[in-house]
Amino acid sequence: MPPRTSRSVGNEMGIFLKFREVVNWGVPESADNNLQELIRLCNVCALIVSLGVIPFVLYYAFHQLWFVFSTISLVSVVNAGIPFVNRRRQYTLARVIFFAVNFSVGFINSTVLGQASLIFLYMIVGLPASVALFRPQESTLLYCALGFVTSLLLLDLVFDVVPLFEYQLSETIIFELSVLSSVGSVACLLVFVVFFRKEGAISRRYFEQIVINSQIINSSLDAVLFCDLQGRINFVNVAAEKLYGFSSVELNDKTLSCLMSWPMSKFSRLPGVESVDSWTGEELQMRRDGSTFVAQVSVFVVKDQVGAPVGMAVTSRDITDKKQIEADLIEAKNEAEKAASAKAQFLATMSHEIRTPLNGVIGISHHLLEDHPKPEHIESLNVLNYAAENLLSLINDVLDFSKMDAGRLTIEKTPSELGALLEKIKGIVSYQAQEKGVAFELELDCGLRGQVFNFDANRLTQILLNLIGNALKFTDQGMVSLGCRILGSSARGGARLQFEVRDTGIGIAQEKQELIFDLFSQADNRVSRTYGGTGLGLAIVRRLLHAMGSDVTVTSQEGFGSSFGFVLEFESAQLPPQENADCSPSTPAIVENTDNIRYMKQPSLAGIRVLVAEDNPVNVMVVSKLLNNWGVKPDIANNGKQAISLVRKNRYDIILMDLHMPILDGFTAVEMIRHWHACHELPIIALSASVTEEFQSRAKDVGMNDYITKPFNPEVLKLKMVKHLQLPPSSAVG
Repeated sequence: MPPRTSRSVGNEMGIFLKFREVVNWGVPESADNNLQELIRLCNVCALIVSLGVIPFVLYYAFHQLWFVFSTISLVSVVNAGIPFVNRRRQYTLARVIFFAVNFSVGFINSTVLGQASLIFLYMIVGLPASVALFRPQESTLLYCALGFVTSLLLLDLVFDVVPLFEYQLSETIIFELSVLSSVGSVACLLVFVVFFRKEGAISRRYFEQIVINSQIINSSLDAVLFCDLQGRINFVNVAAEKLYGFSSVELNDKTLSCLMSWPMSKFSRLPGVESVDSWTGEELQMRRDGSTFVAQVSVFVVKDQVGAPVGMAVTSRDITDKKQIEADLIEAKNEAEKAASAKAQFLATMSHEIRTPLNGVIGISHHLLEDHPKPEHIESLNVLNYAAENLLSLINDVLDFSKMDAGRLTIEKTPSELGALLEKIKGIVSYQAQEKGVAFELELDCGLRGQVFNFDANRLTQILLNLIGNALKFTDQGMVSLGCRILGSSARGGARLQFEVRDTGIGIAQEKQELIFDLFSQADNRVSRTYGGTGLGLAIVRRLLHAMGSDVTVTSQEGFGSSFGFVLEFESAQLPPQENADCSPSTPAIVENTDNIRYMKQPSLAGIRVLVAEDNPVNVMVVSKLLNNWGVKPDIANNGKQAISLVRKNRYDIILMDLHMPILDGFTAVEMIRHWHACHELPIIALSASVTEEFQSRAKDVGMNDYITKPFNPEVLKLKMVKHLQLPPSSAVG
């Protein structure tokens, strides 16, 4: 015998690998081991039958048994094609073909060749295949396969049915056929024995996994139920028994509708069950005693190894307490919002009611001071004016705090010249410092003069006035200073600036330095009684700086004064051309509600036609006196309806409009006035004691050009009138 060459060994190895490749056709990697073994077994059985019948084909051809030859040839071809069917993932069809063709041909050939040929042994050996090739959940196919094979055996062996004909064979041929059938059936039996051993190991592992999964599910705190696609329950864990009050035996084979407070039809139409693999939501469920509870429900579609839905897994958790807590929180939130709204409404109403008479006090005091009062009256008028301005400052502090507390604080950056702003602040506080006999100094870095930055000038002014006002309040002699110096460049191409307010006042004890930034707090109760104040100023300063990304620091020693400072980053900017003129020396500094404002050249208002819409007699008197001093004789409307009537009859250069008026309010009146083509460009300035952003925004929306809050500084009103009238400069002082 010639030795085997490496080439022949390679060919044999290639054939073996090719056979293994065909055996694995159609086996999905994602399927479990059980399904993979079933597909491999089907392919192996089909290939063995296809190859195993080849000797029979040759034998039948040799003896010219052409009918049996053709049927066995058909069996060989069909079985050779079964792996191709599995490869197309038609697993059920492949097994049905295997059973139908092999057992049908086996029955026919057994009746044609006679029982003595022992062909029926193949059908007997094939009975285990009915169990091996089908999974437990494929019970219908399993019973059909067993019934089919059993029926064929009964027809052949018991009833001796011969559907076609029977060959008359010699004893030699019958003996040879019986030997071939015996050997072939034993070979098939060995294949099944090997498979069943593997199947037994897989089944044991599967059972162990079931036990582990069952322990895990039963240890879950959530209720877990398994049911079929019709909603019939077939498993519940311990938590489900406790939650619903039923035992597992009582729930077995019942539908989920016995646990739901809504019809089962709704459950079967859950969107997650129909379109995706899961659904989660909140549902009202029912216990055994009829009581209901809110449950967090999750539904998962359970699929078999080939992805076909076989049932649903439902998890449920009682969230009644959680929902009650959520409801309580929502109710508490609503109550808090109502309380905050009521507080805001109260503050707005209080502010409006106080500002209206205060406008008369401040307006008349300004008028009297400008009306050449007697020397003995000047001091009294100054005291009156200062007291009114101080009261207004306290009201503004309360309203600012209310805005911050409600989270409605906004920082609006616009290009402004910082040096000019600080000079204006110096002009504002100099009079108060002079009245106390305290010197005030502005220490401005020379590199900042003429520099324009993008920042919120109003908020920065508010911060500095609060700090300076606080310093002046607690300094009876010596000096208060405001310093501003450059620390370096900022990340955005601007500058990092340090602001510092120093005083030589009473100072603050070390242990009290953090307390002064708390709401309504001062370093000592005696301070409040001696110096007054609400204790809001420094708290507002800190909140404003936090909104700007900074914070305030304090350095102080009791009896030796204090120093308050903060650092801000500024972006470089440029003023628009039309605004550059506002920074010229001849332009007045615009500051509301102050004691001392310096003015230089101002245009004259003489001859201007003004309509004043105001229902309050005191406010009418104040505005009329101010306008009369400026050479203006206004027309007066006591409500919005009268204002509209006067606008129709006369031509006005500007309108001063109150917002709260009887019959027709200012908002509606302005809307109607703006509808007339002739009044599209007519300047309208709102005069209102309401300081809310909603009112200011609404005034802008209806077409008002500006908004002045009462009480107002008369010069602020004059400056805004000049601005909107676009009057040319005059050497006369109004």
